[in-house]
Amino acid sequence: MAKQNFHTDVGSEWLKARPSLGRRLCAEIIDRLAPFAIAPIIAIPMTLIGSNGFFWTWNSVAFLWHLLRDCSANRRSLGKWLLRLRVVSVNGRRQCAWQRVIARRLLSAMSQSAYSIAIVAAVMDWLKLEQTPWPWPLFTEFAIPLLLLAFGYDFASLASILITDGGRRVEDFMVDTCVVCGAAYTRNRKKCGACGELALKSETYCWRCGERNAPEIKIRRMIEPD
Repeated sequence: MAKQNFHTDVGSEWLKARPSLGRRLCAEIIDRLAPFAIAPIIAIPMTLIGSNGFFWTWNSVAFLWHLLRDCSANRRSLGKWLLRLRVVSVNGRRQCAWQRVIARRLLSAMSQSAYSIAIVAAVMDWLKLEQTPWPWPLFTEFAIPLLLLAFGYDFASLASILITDGGRRVEDFMVDTCVVCGAAYTRNRKKCGACGELALKSETYCWRCGERNAPEIKIRRMIEPD
């Protein structure tokens, strides 16, 4: 019974379009390494205000990257684009709203910032610098808890992907989203004959204009007089 309910909530077309764990991990690795390519770009101007200013500027850029990385027109980050994945809403009727895409990335962005702060704080404590810039003396006390929280989040996310039928993280259940193969999104859709919007083939009416979801509508309108 639980299996049937899950299929009803997520949609069988998305369960069939579930990407492999390897593709998702590769996309995640690419997205996590991408901010390091930005570091050299902001390194030169940030040297004017010191290494402390450089770190916080870079960490802010990295946080925004992880928060907004799936907000492209096709709801794909760099890694998802390369691995041909995308974020969709579980009902599949329309493209996932950008507010929901941001919401599902919030905890991930916070965990990446926690990793960065904890590692730098641990290095500061290990070097035993005489003049440690603020706020690192405060963070050195919380370096290990921050690392454990960030690692625990990643572990819980991986476990959720493995044990759920749709390969969904905790945030996906909160905002009703999932990650699918990009080809499945277009394969299960066709253009509405009235407005041209992509709509599910199984939908009777277009979600945008309300017309019947059939390609002959536009042709009939061109032939029949008003």
